[in-house]
Amino acid sequence: MKKVLMSLLLVCMVLAVASLPVYASKPTRVSGGFGYVPVCPEIEFLGGNTFMYCEDTEDWDGGLVGTATTKYWVIFHGELGEGPATFSSKGQFVGSVGEDGEQGTAEFQVTGILKAGAEQWQGTWWMGQGTEGLENVHAQGTWEGSGPFTYEGLVHFAP
Repeated sequence: MKKVLMSLLLVCMVLAVASLPVYASKPTRVSGGFGYVPVCPEIEFLGGNTFMYCEDTEDWDGGLVGTATTKYWVIFHGELGEGPATFSSKGQFVGSVGEDGEQGTAEFQVTGILKAGAEQWQGTWWMGQGTEGLENVHAQGTWEGSGPFTYEGLVHFAP
C-alpha cells in the first residue's frame, strides 16, 4: 500500500510541475510613425467600387525601426470619396524592435479603414514569425492618420 501511495504522490507532483504555464516576456509599449510610397499598377472598376492592387515600401521609426515591404489591396466602396475605403496588406519587416533593439526580419500585416467622409485612416498592425533577433517577436497595435501615420502597440518576445 505504501508503494501505491508513494507512486500516486509522485505522479501528482510530476503532473503539477508539468502543467505550470510558460510565460512570455513582459510586453513593451511601442509608438512612432511611418510613411510610405505606393505603387498601384492595377486598378479595376467593378459594380460602382474601385479596386486598387498596390505595393509599397514603408519607413517605420520609434519603437519599430526599419522598412516594411508590402503588397496590398484597397477597395473604395461606391464613388471615390463618397463611401468608405478598406485595405489589407501583408509583407516583411526588416529592422529592429523594442527597447533592446532586437534586429531581424518578421512577417508584417496592416489593415485599415477610411470611414465615409473621414480624412484619416485608422487600423491595426501585427508582427510575428520572425528570424534572427526577431525570431520570437509577437507585436500588435493600432495606427491612424492621413499620411504619414502614427502607431502604438505592444511588443513581447516569447519562446
